Amino acid sequence: MSVKLAAVAAIAVSGCISAVGGNERALFYSAGAGMTKSPIGPGWYFHLPWNHYVIYDLRWKEHHEQIHLHTKDGLHLDLEIAVVVRPKPDEIYDLDVTVGPSFYTQLIRPALFAAARDGGGQFNHLDVATRTHEVELAMKAAIDEHLKGQHVEVAQIAVQHFDLPPEVEAAANRTAASAQLIAAKKVDLELAQKDADIIKEQRRGKIEADGLERKLRAEQDLASAEQQLKIEEARRRSDHEKQEADAETVERKAEAEAKAIIVRADADKQRILAESIHLTPNYVRLQAIKVLSEALATAKLVVVPVGPNGLPSFFQPFLNPLGASLDK
Repeated sequence: MSVKLAAVAAIAVSGCISAVGGNERALFYSAGAGMTKSPIGPGWYFHLPWNHYVIYDLRWKEHHEQIHLHTKDGLHLDLEIAVVVRPKPDEIYDLDVTVGPSFYTQLIRPALFAAARDGGGQFNHLDVATRTHEVELAMKAAIDEHLKGQHVEVAQIAVQHFDLPPEVEAAANRTAASAQLIAAKKVDLELAQKDADIIKEQRRGKIEADGLERKLRAEQDLASAEQQLKIEEARRRSDHEKQEADAETVERKAEAEAKAIIVRADADKQRILAESIHLTPNYVRLQAIKVLSEALATAKLVVVPVGPNGLPSFFQPFLNPLGASLDK
């Protein structure tokens, strides 16, 4: 037992144990077979003293650099730039073969300087202060182009600090102040325009509402007038029909009365005719003489002409109302 412990202790002392952390990946190097292409994950690994593991940290790491920049308008600026990088996890073998663990110093740092010149050189000196994010995006695009196919990743580039000459800084401050003033004026103008638009819309809405109200009122008045006209026409039609009915009633009543009168006249005529048939001339003369004697009883002597039937001539119409002579 003591021999085994002594052997383990001897191996440990000789540096034949390598530990790979959870944020790391490692490539195993064998003196006989060379570097393996497939990276291994976290764990403890034992190996012979003449073999070893090359470990790469996969976490994003931030690096800062001081860069002297020549702007588009010919001024010089000193920038402090931060870049966040890491190796590509599935391309560790290629990175180790081409560059190795010191990939930042040998690969990324030179690319960052070149990208700062390429990207930042597209802007004027005041743009660095007023359009910083655009400058950073331009530098990021440039470094991605420089590091294409180099087995590393760049998360972002950030301008941490920049120094401007005093007169340039004063001009930048004035420009920023002017921009803020212009922005404030623009906001005031937009607010005034919106207020004017609101007032305009309110007035237009009121005009439209008034017009709609007048239109509805006119339509209601027209509908009421049409309804009233229909009522008047119905009333006149009813009155006319009533008058026609009354006239027809009167006419029918008059016709009925006329028919009744005719019927009665015919009846009276027939009755008188019937009665006249049974009257004899002597009976008529007797009755006439009787009437005449009664009239003369209280009157003075009156001489009247006598007709052919022995009676005064003015009795003739009463003797035969139907015009027939009683002498016959």
